[in-house]
Amino acid sequence: MEFSTTDLSLYIKDLTETDSGVYSAEATDTEGQQTDVAKCNLHVQEAVPKPTLKLKLLQLNSSGLSCKVSVNCSVRDSWVSRTCDQVQCSQVQLSPGSDVDLSVESDNGTIFCSGSNAVSRETQSEPLTSVCKCVTLLLC
Repeated sequence: MEFSTTDLSLYIKDLTETDSGVYSAEATDTEGQQTDVAKCNLHVQEAVPKPTLKLKLLQLNSSGLSCKVSVNCSVRDSWVSRTCDQVQCSQVQLSPGSDVDLSVESDNGTIFCSGSNAVSRETQSEPLTSVCKCVTLLLC
C-alpha cells in the first residue's frame, strides 16, 4: 500500500476479489482519541476473460442466403442465449445476477459476443459462414 499525506489518497496494490469488504479510516487527535473519519465499501473485480462463443445452426433456406443460428455467449458463470441471423439478434435467455455484462450482436454476417465490467471489456466474434454453409452440394 501507498498513502499520500499530501492528498490523503490510498493506493492498494495487487488486490484480489477476497480483498473486497468495508474499509475504514481512523484519525487520532492530539489527546490520543481515535475516531472513524471515513468508511468505504470496496468491491474488487477481475478483468473479464475472452468470452466463449458457440453457434448452432437452426435454419438454413435452400438458397443458402438466409440463415438463423442459436448463439450462446458465456464468461465464467454468466451467459446469454440469443437467436441471430445476418442482420439482428433476439434475446432468448440471460443468466440471473451476474457481475459481467454480456451482449450479442450480429453485424454484416458476423456474430459478436462481448463481456464487460468496470475493469475491462473483451469480445469474441465468429462469421455466420462457419455454421451457415451448404449442407450438401444440392443446396449450394
